[in-house]
Amino acid sequence: ETDRPSISYDGDGIPKLGSIMKMLPKETFHIDTKTSLSYFALDSVACVTSLVVLSGIVHSTAYQSHMTMWQQALTVAPFQLLAGFALWCQWCIGHDAGHSVVSKRNWINQVVGEVSHSIFCLTPFVPWQLSHRKHHTHHNHLTKDYSH
Repeated sequence: ETDRPSISYDGDGIPKLGSIMKMLPKETFHIDTKTSLSYFALDSVACVTSLVVLSGIVHSTAYQSHMTMWQQALTVAPFQLLAGFALWCQWCIGHDAGHSVVSKRNWINQVVGEVSHSIFCLTPFVPWQLSHRKHHTHHNHLTKDYSH
């Protein structure tokens, strides 16, 4: 027999979050600010670099004057994919900041969230954070979760 804590349920028969959290290993909830910020920095460099390279290509004389449409598309496609991936990474780190798991310091989460969501992804961070909390209140509920 194991010493796992038992799950307690609410009035609707849904497991309570606290009892589920007690079943998970403590390292599940470890917040490593240094690692999070290193990912944020790497994602930021990838975004800026890929967008600068794309801008340089599409504004070049060779691109504008000497390439067919297909050559242009094939030239920029890899950089568009890189930029898209880098921006998706920014969205993910902003999402983590919205859940306050980039750092235990709230101001760090706010700065990372504002830069990643508001600046890179053009989604105002604070309104997104508030609506996302409402989404998690009724996550995957067919009528109460507005994301369905």
